[in-house]
Amino acid sequence: MKNVTEKPAGVLWVVATPIGNLQDLSPRAVQVLKDVDWIAAEDTRHTGALLTQFGVKNRLISCHEHNEATRWVELLERLRNGESGALVSDAGTPLISDPGYVVVKEVRAAGMTVKVVPGPSSITAALSISGLPTDSFRYVGFLPAKKQAKANAISLMIESGETTVLLESVHRIFSTLQLLDELLPMGSKVFLGRELTKQFEETVLLKAGDLSDWLAADVNRLRGEYVLAVSFLERDIASSDERLTEVLISSFLKQGVSTKAIAAGLSEALELNKKALYQQVLGLRDVK
Repeated sequence: MKNVTEKPAGVLWVVATPIGNLQDLSPRAVQVLKDVDWIAAEDTRHTGALLTQFGVKNRLISCHEHNEATRWVELLERLRNGESGALVSDAGTPLISDPGYVVVKEVRAAGMTVKVVPGPSSITAALSISGLPTDSFRYVGFLPAKKQAKANAISLMIESGETTVLLESVHRIFSTLQLLDELLPMGSKVFLGRELTKQFEETVLLKAGDLSDWLAADVNRLRGEYVLAVSFLERDIASSDERLTEVLISSFLKQGVSTKAIAAGLSEALELNKKALYQQVLGLRDVK
């Protein structure tokens, strides 16, 4: 017989928080954050400031990538004792390139209830306004820091053929865009979203080959966090297209048009990779 004095187990709520604009915190999220017994936060200071904006006063427990491997034990015990809690990250949906996986995994493994208050995510936000195919896509998080490992990751993205979403920090965005310019197939398109939902939000859809030039054109673009969506499906060169391109290049070369001007003009007209076209023009110029 069940002990009638036994307190029912609590619920772990996974709550999405704004990625920039505070108005994106839903009324339901605010209510849950008020009602639970505690909030496990990636950064208690950051979350504390957010809660203050909405008049939420609650106990904060730190839970980040450096301590969640052990913190889950305490949180699970609290749930077993009938407390309910919320799991939040600094911005967006927890577990998506943020801490929380270990906690949710262990709570579920213990047979406890996990519920979600869905909301902001930089990934779906970027996809929804990118203008790129979204019927099938991959999310790869942050690319490796080292050049060769990053190049290998980009090669795997290309092999998949699916629209791919990735994140990048301001300190590595230029090197990443340079590699994408070099490695992406002709016809690839890249959506860049900087500081989404914030005051200085900036978005642009570019052809591969134009990325690093766009970034270098304005020093203010080297600020904030980036979300990138890459599509390989827009256009690829078939043999007939390649032959047409060669004919056009040869014609312009005969007219004395510069290599740079040919590459830029054909890139714009045919929606092809400017840097790859530049190399193609150089190759044809050398055989003349």
